[in-house]
Parts: sequence; C-alpha cells; structure tokens
Amino acid sequence: MNKKLKLEIGKNFGKWEIISHKTIRKNNLTHWLCRCECGTEEYIPLNNLMNGSSTQCRNCATKQSGKKRRKGHELISGDYWAQIKFQAKRKQLPFEIRIEQAWKKFEEQKGRCFISNKEIILTGYPYNKKETTAILSLIIPHIGYVIDNIIWIHKDIAKLKGELSYKELLNIVYEIEKYNRYSNHKRAGQLAKQYKVPVGILGCPNCGAEHHGGIFSEICTFCGENMFKNHEK
Repeated sequence: MNKKLKLEIGKNFGKWEIISHKTIRKNNLTHWLCRCECGTEEYIPLNNLMNGSSTQCRNCATKQSGKKRRKGHELISGDYWAQIKFQAKRKQLPFEIRIEQAWKKFEEQKGRCFISNKEIILTGYPYNKKETTAILSLIIPHIGYVIDNIIWIHKDIAKLKGELSYKELLNIVYEIEKYNRYSNHKRAGQLAKQYKVPVGILGCPNCGAEHHGGIFSEICTFCGENMFKNHEK
C-alpha cells in the first residue's frame, strides 16, 4: 500500500505555495490548497504541481502571456499608445513619433509635468486608466505628434489646456494671476486701513500663523478663525 504523500506547508511550486495539509479528492486526484503570489487561493491537483503544468493562477498566467505579446515600451502600455494614435487619427493630425521617443521624453522630464512640475504617473502593463496621470500633449496642436512638439503633462493641466497651444495657456494663466494679484493687494490695503494693521506680515492671534505679503481676507487660511475679532475698526 502506497503511503499518502505529505507536502510541507510553505513549499513552493512556481508561484504556488502550499498553505494547508487539508486536501480534497476530485476526479480521482488529490488537490492541495495553494496560494498564488498574487493572493489567489485554489485547490490544485498534486500531479499538476509535481510535473510543473501548474505554476501560477489563471490571472497571473494571463498577465504573463500578455507581457510576452505586449506592444508597449517600458511604462507606456500598448493600449495607452493605441489610444494616443487613435486620437491623432481622429483629429487628422500628423503622427511621426515612435513609442521609444515618447518614453525618452518622459525620462527627460524626470516623470514630471512639463508645465506644473507635478509628478505624473504611467502605470505600464496592464494599463490602468484611473491611476494614469500622464498625458502626452502637443506644444502647438495643429503641428501634430512630431518629436519637437510633444510634452508630457498632468491630466488636470490637460483639462485646462484643451486645444490651446502651450504659449496660449501660459498667457491665460498669466492674465489670471495678474488680475488676482491686483485684486488681492487692493483687498489687503482695504483691510489694513479698516483695522489699522500693517500690510506686511501679520500673525493670526488665534493660531499664531504668519501671513506674508498682505492680508486678503478676515478669515485665517490656516485655522479658519476671524483674525480681526479683537481689533477695533
């Protein structure tokens, strides 16, 4: 009579790890409870473990197979690259760059937005649209995707940019900043005169935070309390 084969808990077969001595019989085969590196738990036939026909779960096998067939490069997935090419075709824009050139541009920018310097993320394979924040944009839209006309920007900046050129976007941002700077300084002067306080640095009496360059509101931006409640008008 053959002795029942005993496997040690923790023994590995590829990505599978034996996690229990509990077994089940199915189709006249002994199945052992295993856990894949990804966390998937499943009963696997002992024969399949021993002969190497099963080394990982189906999801990991699918991903591995996809990596072998993938058309992407580094952290730019094939699916993401296909979307970029589709958008260029839909807008009838020239497309004269290779995926390797786009990746090199990403490296030159050190993974940061060309306009805001904010970190941008490419998820690689498989493509995760929700977590991807890097958008391949154009300095001058109508020129299309040529090597000296592409930049990587954050998706939030891309929403603002739309079909604007890089220069047009910066001009608009400058006008907004200039208007708000004038309005804020005007408001700071009004509050200083109203409450008889200096226009420069003012410490919030509630939380102690220092406000540099003028006070633009009666409410402290740090603690949310009225900074002038003890001041006489």
